[in-house]
Amino acid sequence: MKLAICIPSSDTVHTDFMLSLLELCTYLNKSQIEYSLHNYRSSVIAESRNQLVKQSFGADYILWLDSDMTFPANILELLLAHDKEIVACNYKGRQFPHRGSAYIITDGNFLDLTETQGLHKVDATGLGICLVNTKIFSLLDKPWFQHYYLEEFEHLAGEDMYFCKKCIEAGIDIFIDADASKHIGHIGTNIYRL
Repeated sequence: MKLAICIPSSDTVHTDFMLSLLELCTYLNKSQIEYSLHNYRSSVIAESRNQLVKQSFGADYILWLDSDMTFPANILELLLAHDKEIVACNYKGRQFPHRGSAYIITDGNFLDLTETQGLHKVDATGLGICLVNTKIFSLLDKPWFQHYYLEEFEHLAGEDMYFCKKCIEAGIDIFIDADASKHIGHIGTNIYRL
């Protein structure tokens, strides 16, 4: 298996993120898992993600790691164990009221995933910590990531929601590992955990 660790960022990354990444790389080296590190710096995260996918051709999986996240060294093992095309972690947002990042869409409403154990199918999720089988990118039209306007909410949706929408429309399921999610931190003024 070949893994591409993809990190979209601006010019700097958080120290706690870097410590998590170093522990992950140490774990991967000890486990003899072939991996490559990719970073694309841009103020437009959709552009970063699109460019990182291009850099990852030849890999079997992309492990998306946002530069404001903390995670355990064995995160790849935890997510890979589910044998799904897309499996992510749920994490708290940094703005009040600190909603989760995973949603089930019912009657046009985005409902937070509140499950705290097991594996759960969702309609949309943030990609802060997400494992994606690279074969799905050949099934989706470009751009894979972009912002789009949600007319019914009069709100601009992020590149991750756009990607999830494309995947669902293509019949690709998205899952959340609620157990692994308990070990994820979202770095802000504080680290917010589920």
